[in-house]
Amino acid sequence: MTDSDLQQKRLIAAAIDVGVLIAVSTLLSLSTIVISMVSSYGAKLVVVMVLFVDLLLVLGRDLTGGDRSLGKKLMNIRVVKVTGEPITFMDSVKRNALFAPGIAIGLVTAVFGLIPIVGCVVWCVLIIPRAVGAVAALGAVAWEVMQILENTQGVRAGDNLASTRVTW
Repeated sequence: MTDSDLQQKRLIAAAIDVGVLIAVSTLLSLSTIVISMVSSYGAKLVVVMVLFVDLLLVLGRDLTGGDRSLGKKLMNIRVVKVTGEPITFMDSVKRNALFAPGIAIGLVTAVFGLIPIVGCVVWCVLIIPRAVGAVAALGAVAWEVMQILENTQGVRAGDNLASTRVTW
């Protein structure tokens, strides 16, 4: 297969992984509606859980299906260190950290939201950083996709940060 085939498989795998993240987040978020009917504090706990799971899925997505993400499994590709060794959780975190700031700030906000009054203050203080983090993550996605398409080997910034490569 050619480099363009690998690039195409990477993009399809990424789309599948984003779809999984959206599906999991949606299902967990729907439970917030049900729980909020019983307890507003319970709903806040679910929001913390949803954001924590989202953060883990984003940072650890290269390992969510054992040794690779669901999208990479379906596309029959994998992430390895440049030496050819399997990656670790920290390698996955390094590769995907650019996508996580908005979720991480949202999680901090949600955790502080469990504390009366303090939560409201933190929510107000962090509203702009949360928005900037979300926009930055979208920008990172666009930038990383461009790097995959422009680099003949499909290497993106996250790969360079973690010294990894995607391979067959």
